[in-house]
Amino acid sequence: MLATSSVPYEVLGYNKQWTSLFVPDGADVDVAKLAAAERTDFVEVWFDDDEGVTVRVAGADGFAGELSVSLANDGGAAVEDQRFIDALVSRKLLRPGAARTLKARLKDPAEKRDAWIREHGVEAAFAFPEPEPEEEPRSKVADGGEIDWTQPIPRRYRLPEAVRPTLDLHVFYWTEVWSLNANALYHRYRKHLSAADRMLADELCNAAAMGNTEEIPARVEYILQTTWQAEDWAAFIRSPKLDDGGTHPATARRWRELTGRG
Repeated sequence: MLATSSVPYEVLGYNKQWTSLFVPDGADVDVAKLAAAERTDFVEVWFDDDEGVTVRVAGADGFAGELSVSLANDGGAAVEDQRFIDALVSRKLLRPGAARTLKARLKDPAEKRDAWIREHGVEAAFAFPEPEPEEEPRSKVADGGEIDWTQPIPRRYRLPEAVRPTLDLHVFYWTEVWSLNANALYHRYRKHLSAADRMLADELCNAAAMGNTEEIPARVEYILQTTWQAEDWAAFIRSPKLDDGGTHPATARRWRELTGRG
């Protein structure tokens, strides 16, 4: 969650390295301030069918730079562009092999390079996650109506009272602890959800990121009751690998106490 930002955004996708966000046109975003506040690097990507691609990077340590890959440009890659690419490798924002490919493509003849740009080759070099196709999850009640996530889920879908303490820990994690820097629990949910239901994990992340806390209890319970037999969720939620470095110290202490690690 971008706890320091009031800018509207939508979570588009995740992978092991990146979280992709969409910010509506006209939104006022100071990426440098976001990077410093969230203590992580941010990469802005601008694509224009007529101009090409611009990649801007803002680091948590004040690092800043830009790579412009223009269409119909016979100039190739400037020395500064190559140095910037090397800096991205050193910051682990770009893999060495992808950096070599990127440098090579920038030196291609204009027609070949333009085709590569229009096929989003620059974005592919960074391995940004693509938005997942919208699927119809099974998040419907028996009569075909949609679940209202701001209300408790229908009783027949609820977890037994005996496991409510585990559910409460998961809800607390998504409400108070989680941020975009920690996705281990998200990925474990997706691992056990069916292909049609994996969007439920994406929607949970989006609700947490947007501060829609009233939706989190129902969303978490629905995911857990769907995957309960696939994982020891009581043990997994207590794992130190779920800790988030961006959590407020007081909340982090409370979290360790709740998980028996205080």
